Amino acid sequence: MISWILFAALYLATLISSIEYVKTLKLSWRMLPGMVTCAFAIAAFVDTPDIAPWLATVVSVALLWLGIIIIRFHDKYTIRDVALTYFAFVYIAFPLIFVYLISKNEGMNFHVLLIFVIAWVSDVSSLLLSKKIGRRKVSGLCSKTTCAGAAAGAIITVVIVISLAVLWSRNTLYWQEALVFGGIAFVGAFFAFIGRIFLAYLLKQAEMSEVATVLPHKISILRVFTPVFFVAAFIYVWHLNFPSI
Repeated sequence: MISWILFAALYLATLISSIEYVKTLKLSWRMLPGMVTCAFAIAAFVDTPDIAPWLATVVSVALLWLGIIIIRFHDKYTIRDVALTYFAFVYIAFPLIFVYLISKNEGMNFHVLLIFVIAWVSDVSSLLLSKKIGRRKVSGLCSKTTCAGAAAGAIITVVIVISLAVLWSRNTLYWQEALVFGGIAFVGAFFAFIGRIFLAYLLKQAEMSEVATVLPHKISILRVFTPVFFVAAFIYVWHLNFPSI
């Protein structure tokens, strides 16, 4: 039951993010949401952490869908539209499908929690701390984040993740394992920050100051979940290479 609730939440987040993505980059809504639905429909019936069996099917269905759309509306789309639409699979759809596939493995609930904790704690803490400490900006694309604020946010993320790991294990965590989780948190915080910079770059390329939202009160799921996309991809690759951790 919990797995299906997570699946529904991830699908909804992906769908809304995809719609915001196509609106922001001025693409067609016909392309991406249908392909995202196909991808999640296939992933829903795959009970394996191995990406190979369903990846080929997803790509094949996406190619078929895109081909039909291009044939039907060929006079409205450029190669840029097609390329950016397919890129959204790597950027939005696959990372959140990875979260679902991780959750299907026994004993991996903490890793799912880890993805969201690392993404959101590092993102929020670095933004808040940048208002208080540091003057040097990390990047021109992220003018609100200072180097000191980003570093402090990463440290806070490490402390919180290690604390959660100790509580989750009911104080049976070895110090070596705590160091591993701390390392995952630190690298994950870096990926979350890269995600924020990447979204800022997309907005700059689209000549937009904000994401084109679809929810009321200008709530952007794409902005909220962009750090999650990058952290989820990192955690999934880590899980494939070190399944016992």
